[in-house]
Amino acid sequence: FMDINPANPGHALAVAKGHYPTIDAIPPVVLADVARTAQRIARAALKALAPYGLNLVQANGEGAAQSVPHLHIHIIPRRRNDQLLVNWQAVPGDRADIDDKYNQILDNYVHTRGRVSRGEREHGQDDADQAAVYSLARAGSSPHAMVDFWDRFAATKGKQGN
Repeated sequence: FMDINPANPGHALAVAKGHYPTIDAIPPVVLADVARTAQRIARAALKALAPYGLNLVQANGEGAAQSVPHLHIHIIPRRRNDQLLVNWQAVPGDRADIDDKYNQILDNYVHTRGRVSRGEREHGQDDADQAAVYSLARAGSSPHAMVDFWDRFAATKGKQGN
């Protein structure tokens, strides 16, 4: 449905049917439904409104400016120079701190994996979790994978003269 306090014209919401206050409380199969709805709304907004860009925003907790304690995804069409403060400047982080946070997240991801319900297993969530853990922990993976990807991408673009 449409946001009654729109950040921009066309600002819509994809909302979970049950009450789940934050992303850590929602079952993965329900979150997948919300994500599919957000994608359908985004596609429709892109076609109907032809925005300059589009943001999907999902906030959790007061520190993230969550305005309603019910999981929802904002679909926000962007206008050129709209002054919305959703974006941030990409500033290189401290590699040691990035490594530390990566390891903390990976440890907790692996330790919470056992909390997969029967319903989630029936919907393939257990297989998806195993694939994600493998993807995070496989040889050659690092917390700097995104930096490595962008470095390779930039080098390739430079060679192509783009």
